[in-house]
Amino acid sequence: MKYEQYYDKDNINLLHTIFVIWFLLDFLVKTNICDAINLDRFLVNDIQNVITLVLIGAYCIFGIMYSVQDIIIIVLLGTLCAISGVLSHSYVLLSAFLFMVLIKTTDIEEIIKILYRILITITPIIVVLSLIGIISDGNTRRLWRIRYGLGFTHPNTFGWVILEILCCGFYLHRKHLRKIDYIVTILMIPFLYFVPNSLSAVVGTIMLFLLMIVYSWINKHGEFGRAFVSKLLFFIGMGANFYSVYFTINSVNKYRITYLIDRFASSRLFYTNKSFSMYGLSVIGQEIYLRFAWQKGYSETYMDNSFATLLLRYGVVWYLIYTIASLMAYRRLIKKDFALLICFFVFYFMGVMNSSVLSVGTNVFVLCFAQVMFDSKYRVVWRKL
Repeated sequence: MKYEQYYDKDNINLLHTIFVIWFLLDFLVKTNICDAINLDRFLVNDIQNVITLVLIGAYCIFGIMYSVQDIIIIVLLGTLCAISGVLSHSYVLLSAFLFMVLIKTTDIEEIIKILYRILITITPIIVVLSLIGIISDGNTRRLWRIRYGLGFTHPNTFGWVILEILCCGFYLHRKHLRKIDYIVTILMIPFLYFVPNSLSAVVGTIMLFLLMIVYSWINKHGEFGRAFVSKLLFFIGMGANFYSVYFTINSVNKYRITYLIDRFASSRLFYTNKSFSMYGLSVIGQEIYLRFAWQKGYSETYMDNSFATLLLRYGVVWYLIYTIASLMAYRRLIKKDFALLICFFVFYFMGVMNSSVLSVGTNVFVLCFAQVMFDSKYRVVWRKL
């Protein structure tokens, strides 16, 4: 049997169109444009989901060829995603899964490039619209400090958009990093601290800057130290996973050092432990109601940790799948793509301070899990001659 490898340009263009539409709608929901034009965010989400599902369905039917093994994986994981979504009333995992199915036929670098162009084009527009008063600024307070959202729904959202721009820029420029790449990254550290005051984005940017230096040094010295650094990132990332889960189930206040670390991280694990005490564990998902102190009459609790969110909201099954897939993704990236490993690690580790890293819109590097789902290199379409 003879096969020819080729790029189906029509299918690839359709795939890119799907991503552009999805990312644009997802970005719109993150900003205060919806409020300015009296557009219901839930309606935008519904439109986004319907359009995307229709396009994804058409693409899966006409654009991708799957093996029997692929189909079994898709049906099994898709069913689990759907069940978890219904039980938890959150379809973040299902959305991410569908994009992983799509990325079978394209290079992840192309998707990163699409998102990067969207972010660097639209983010300045949102900031300007906020500064001239056309849309609300989204400012909040942390004690005495004003946190500036600059047109986004929350200062943390703005901070994470900046972090994603920096990570995408690093990956796309990895072969020819310039001084300007380092300068912009290091300047964003004080900017993220004093403007949105997003501590998670600050920590993530510091990690990215240090790893950029390590990446350049390793490239100049002929891969020396790459294996050590790669394994170090693996152990730190998985350590963050297990640390988060342990102190979701057990009180973080038990030890002085963990208490101080959690206080720095805005007591995230204290509140996830409180959520665990209120709801316990589920097998495949449960709905969790989050209430804050300013909503009188409710206990204060929230979950802003991706590992705890997986465990509590989406269930033990999905936490185990995610953890096993993480082990496999790290192993593959260590062998294949050191720069992509760095970006994947930054967002994976920062899951200790942000639950939205499970979303493709916030963390495009979650699509690295697609490499684990399929044996093929997902870059081309095969046809029988």
